[in-house]
Amino acid sequence: MAPSGSSFLPLLLIPAALGVNYLVQRGRSASHVYECGSCGVRSELSAASLTFAPHSMGRKYTRCPACGRFTWMTPVPRG
Repeated sequence: MAPSGSSFLPLLLIPAALGVNYLVQRGRSASHVYECGSCGVRSELSAASLTFAPHSMGRKYTRCPACGRFTWMTPVPRG
């Protein structure tokens, strides 16, 4: 017995949602740099890192490219 078409809907929505999130983060990474909460260095983060990193209030919890520590990275507009 073949599954109905509606059972495939979640399998299609999850990759679509991840794709949209990736594109949004990619656009945001073009307008912001992220400041490390530990060492204060400002650096760019990859769109993949921004998509999958835990986040809270715009900040991302990821590894700092400069000091190598896992920390909250705060977005700072390019200027």
